[in-house]
Formats: sequence, structure tokens, C-alpha cells
Amino acid sequence: MAYSDSFPATRPVFQADFANGGRVDPRITFSRSDTPPTYAAPSAVHYWSNEKHLSSENLLPYSNNVSSSEWTKSRVTVDSANNSSPDGGSDASLILETVDSNTHTWYDGYPCVNGESYTHTMFAKANGRTIVKMMMYSTSSVCEVEFDLSALTSTVVSGSASNHSIVDVGGSWRKLTFTAVANGTGTGYHQNFIGDGSSYSYAGDVTKGVYVWGHQVSSTGETVLNETSGSIHRSYAPTLKSVSTAGQPRFEYSPTDSASEVMGQSRGLLIEGQATNYLAGSATIGGTYWGSIGATSHLNSAVAPDGTLTATKLVENSSGGTKYFYSNNFTPATSTTYTCSVYVKPNGRNYCLLYTNIGGANQSSMFDLVTGATSNLSGSGTNQATQCGNGWWRISMTVTTSSTLTHNFQILTATDATTINYTGNGYSGLLCWGAMLEQSSFPSSYIGTTSSAVTRAADSASVVDSSLFDNGEGALFVEADQLVANTYNGIASLETDISNIVQIFGNTTNFRAEVVNGGTTVANMVASGNSPQGVARKHCLTYSPTETKYFVGGSQIGATDTSLSVPKTSTLRIGGFNTGTGYALNGHVKRVAVYGQSLSSTELAAVTS
Repeated sequence: MAYSDSFPATRPVFQADFANGGRVDPRITFSRSDTPPTYAAPSAVHYWSNEKHLSSENLLPYSNNVSSSEWTKSRVTVDSANNSSPDGGSDASLILETVDSNTHTWYDGYPCVNGESYTHTMFAKANGRTIVKMMMYSTSSVCEVEFDLSALTSTVVSGSASNHSIVDVGGSWRKLTFTAVANGTGTGYHQNFIGDGSSYSYAGDVTKGVYVWGHQVSSTGETVLNETSGSIHRSYAPTLKSVSTAGQPRFEYSPTDSASEVMGQSRGLLIEGQATNYLAGSATIGGTYWGSIGATSHLNSAVAPDGTLTATKLVENSSGGTKYFYSNNFTPATSTTYTCSVYVKPNGRNYCLLYTNIGGANQSSMFDLVTGATSNLSGSGTNQATQCGNGWWRISMTVTTSSTLTHNFQILTATDATTINYTGNGYSGLLCWGAMLEQSSFPSSYIGTTSSAVTRAADSASVVDSSLFDNGEGALFVEADQLVANTYNGIASLETDISNIVQIFGNTTNFRAEVVNGGTTVANMVASGNSPQGVARKHCLTYSPTETKYFVGGSQIGATDTSLSVPKTSTLRIGGFNTGTGYALNGHVKRVAVYGQSLSSTELAAVTS
């Protein structure tokens, strides 16, 4: 049934459709204090938009198999089977010189655009030759970079590159990369040469050459490999945006498909309470404000959920033990609930463990980054894993402290659901971004930090108009979801103050509707055992001096209250209730409507179905 079809013939005195309108009615006062120094700058306040970004790319159709006819080879032979690769596989290619006197080279083409930057990446290991040259060519040679696999040096020998590097990735393998700007539109070329140390044109030795693997060209700037085998790789993902102006309302959309919504579906207006991210360097995990054990950090290696090249690769070392990043220490309050969260994506390892001992929690939460399954290896905290597009997950653990013990937040790689202590391969790991530690029972929307903790102020939406809402009878309709089931989550209310209110709210285990007049509760209807978390539901509370009823999802909740005194109200509060108490919805409001007269049971069933 369509939204408009389900509404009764009686017209509401006020209605707002946030799910379809994407704007705030001018009669609504919306606020959130994003202004420093007390609260976050707008760039720290985020929401899931209806926009997408290029999340990962490899413009070369065969990243590993150089034997493919896609690759053009000159004066080399290629064996692409059963050669150990950096990731522990056996699909590297052995390239050997022929005896012919000239260059020994292999190359492939890709579509390029004049003025665009392209990052070229390849893994190489010496096999009698230690010099390799990589070249970018479009209408002419753009850049040539020479790499010494023994000395671990990279040198631009022709043209210009915005950056270039060579990194030891273990097992004598090196990661070679450079970025340059195309000088023409059409077909660009990723071309590689073997050198003998003094020249690139010489009579070859059939016993000498290099092992190669992981060829990639990307316009995103990423240097983590997107493996291909027969076609290019290009993936788009929903964008976790920051608001552009202080106090901007956030109309949020689903980033993925789920049982209750499809990707891109409007969730409505996001209403959250105040929250603080206590972790500095939230996006630069592995950089400043972070340390590492048994691992190294490759900053700005991949595109993060916000569409920027800021995700870090946690690269395990090749020794035994645990491998992890850890944050600065934090001293919590005792007997207080905290939630730690981070965005992660598999990159050779499909399991991630979060650990903290703040307040004596000793919490180890394991996450399967393929299925989303979670488990506790220690502690009694609760865990959550939410897909975010193109392999990214937001994972979180919630703990309650028993002391003020100072500790940190750790992100560990794992080989399976129980193993975090193992011998690494020097290549595999995880992509990490957007870490948070907040005093909350759930992960709120991402708050970006740099050098210190940042606070996002509470959202507030209300309409003040006693001529609309003080009619002695009426009905309050709202369609909303809650991200968490707290003790009190205000969904919507008509109120003058805390003592005179008509309200719909959720708590830990159920929904509830109340009418309070002069501080006395005159109607109280409870949806017992109906968990309020995670799904948008339609509610309608009708009230008059002779009858009050509460419907959710097409059914009446509780008994009908009769013969009650109705309070005077002047304010519609959206996603909250109880003036001054700050019981925010912590969820999304899709629609809200107020009727100036009570509705029948038939109308209530229709409007909430």
C-alpha cells in the first residue's frame, strides 16, 4: 500500500515526509551545534549519502598471468604457473630474457584520459637480474622509473612522477609503484623492462630475469592490489559524507542491501544525541597517535568509505606472534558503557579481532569479514558488524567498565575465528579507517578526529505552534527506526513541558505511548516484547477526553484508555521527547504527521500498516 493511500481522508494539520522530500519543512526548527571549539567542525560530522564513489580499480585485465595473450611480450619468455607469489599463492610469473639483442619487455594497454593521474604498481623479485624499469606511455612516454631490487631504490630516469617508491614485502619480493599524469586521451600503456645494470638494450641470458606479480593501474591512487583474471576491476561504493555546513540536517540512505532495506533506500532524517570520539587520528590509523606490533602501516593505500585515499593497510610481518595497531591510551569512567568501532576490509586476511582492556573489560571480539559473524574470545561485551559496500565493514564492540583502568584500542589480524598468534607472510593484512571510541551502547555516526577528541552535538527538530497542536484531541503519527534500544529513545511527542506531554518512545525491550497531564500519567500503552531496534515502524497514537489508542504496524497496542484529561500542548518534537532531557531517537524519522482530531481504529490500522 502506498504512503498516500494508507492515510485517512481527514487531512493532518501538519505533516513532513523526510524519506521522499529530502528537506526540512520551513516550519521545523532543526539545529546541531557543529561550531568549534566546543563541538565538531562540519567536516567531522558524517552520514550515509545517496552518492557513490569509485572505491577500487585495476585497469589491467590480467594482474598476475603475464602468459595471457592480453600482454605483449618482446624478447622474453614467460612461465605463469606454480611460482610462489607474495600473498602465499603460486600464481607469480617468471620472466626470462631471450638471447636476442634489444630490450626485454612486456606491456599492456588501458584506457586513459589526458590530465588524469594514474598509479602503476607491480611486485617483482630478482632472478639473476636486479634492475627493473616501469614506464607509462600515452601519446608518448610520460614517465620512466628505474627500480633497484637489491638496493631498494627508485629513480625517475625520464619524464616526471608525482611519487614513486619501492618497498620490501618479504620473501625477497618488492612492491614497485609510481604515479604520473597522462599526456593524451586514448590508450595508455603499462610497460616494464629488465635491465642488466648498465643498459636496457643488450643480448639476453636465458637463465636470467625476474619474477613478477600483481600488475595494476588505477586512477584512484590506491596501491593495494585488486587482482584481475580476464577483465578489468572497477567497483563503486556508497559515500560516507561529511556535512558541508554547520548544523546541516542529515538525510541518510542505506549503503547496502539488507533484510529490511535495499541499497540507496532513503532512511529519512537522522536524529542522534551528543557523542564524543575520544580517539585522535581516527582516519590515519597506523600513523600519528597510533602504534604497531608485528605489523607495518601503509598509509593512504586505498580508498576509504568517505571516498578519499586515506585508508591504511595493516601489513603483517613474516615472524610469529600477534600483529596489530593500537591507539593512544584512554582512561575511562568506572561502571560506564563504551563502544569501540572501526571500518575494516579484508586484504589477505578475512578475520579481524578488536581488543581493549579499558576499565578492566578484557574484551576480545572476533569478526568474520566475509559472513559478518562475530564471537567473543574473552569478555562479555556485545558485537556488531555492518556492511558498507565494496567489502568494507563497520565492526564494533561494546563493553561496560568495572574500574578506571587505562588501556588502548587494538585492531588485530587473524587467520581464522580463533587464531591471532601466527607466522605472517609479510604481505597480507587488513585495510583500516575511521576508528572511534565513544561513551555509548552502540556505534553512532562517524566522528572524524585529527589531534584530539571531537564532540558531535545532538540533533534537534521541533515545531512550535500552539494553534496547531492544542486542540483537546488529535492523533500523532510517526514512521521511524532506532539504531539502538536504549532506556529511552524519543520517537515523537506533542508537549508543553515534561509534565504535559503526548509521546511515543522506545526503551530497551518495547515501544510505549503515554499521555501525561499535569505530571500525572493518564494513559500508558506498552508493546511488550516488541524489540524496537533496527527496523522502521509506523506508529500512531490517537487521544481525546473519551478515548486513547496506540497502534503499531497495523495492530492496537495495549488497551483503550477512556475518560482522561488531555494536556495542552504547543510543540511537536521530532525524534525526541521531554523538553530539556535530551532523550534523542538515535535513529531515522521517515514521516511525521499530526491530526487535529482523533482517528478511528480502522484509520489507525490503515495508517500504520
